[in-house]
Amino acid sequence: MSKLAGFKQLTAQSSSRMTSHAYLTKAEFDSLVGQAAPLYRERLSSVPFYRARMQDEQFWVRFVGSRVQEARVLVAASTRRQPGLRAAA
Repeated sequence: MSKLAGFKQLTAQSSSRMTSHAYLTKAEFDSLVGQAAPLYRERLSSVPFYRARMQDEQFWVRFVGSRVQEARVLVAASTRRQPGLRAAA
């Protein structure tokens, strides 16, 4: 799979994204960012735009916040593959 095809697969169409995280509590949102941001960083590290922002925490908070539903699915899929993470979360 090409990098571009992989990137397109990672991002959902904008119509299916949640652009507001207002329904989450602050603690739930912080937890989601803490779990999803490292997964997105790992997956997008080969894309120069994202690689340049690896240490920009505010960028990743906004990035996850604009993809709440997608981030939840990503985190759930990750914890299914690595059951030990679920106990730690």
